[in-house]
Amino acid sequence: MNKHMKTRMQHEIGSLYQNYNNINVVFQPEKNIHKITIQNNKDTIVFLINDMTFPFHPPNLIYINNMLYRDYIKTPAHLQPYMAKLNSSFCFCCDTVLNKQIWQPAHGLMHIMNELKFVKTTMYNATILHLVYQIKEKNGLPEFFDVIEEYL
Repeated sequence: MNKHMKTRMQHEIGSLYQNYNNINVVFQPEKNIHKITIQNNKDTIVFLINDMTFPFHPPNLIYINNMLYRDYIKTPAHLQPYMAKLNSSFCFCCDTVLNKQIWQPAHGLMHIMNELKFVKTTMYNATILHLVYQIKEKNGLPEFFDVIEEYL
């Protein structure tokens, strides 16, 4: 590993430690790969970073609870209308920081972690909205229920 990459990885790991306690870092010099595992609440996030391409390219693979990041952030079809109601024109798959047209060397692992937090919060809110609509439809609630929905 060259001096610049070592400094960059120390910075990346240091910024992660400021927000997360349970981090494990393994360097595989024969493959030039850093494997960074973060245990956060119920989630296990694993970054596989190629020292030969990072930071000019995003991490090679990212897993959330053994699921590829791109699969994890896909919006389920039944939530898409509710995402629109939340004014979220953000397409998680297209607008992810990992998209090669969006990724820049200034981006780091904290950008990805912040994006993941945004995705989870937005999906959660869309799920709540979906459940509210199911209750409304099932019980034939009146139109003024929209005021209650807006409050939620």
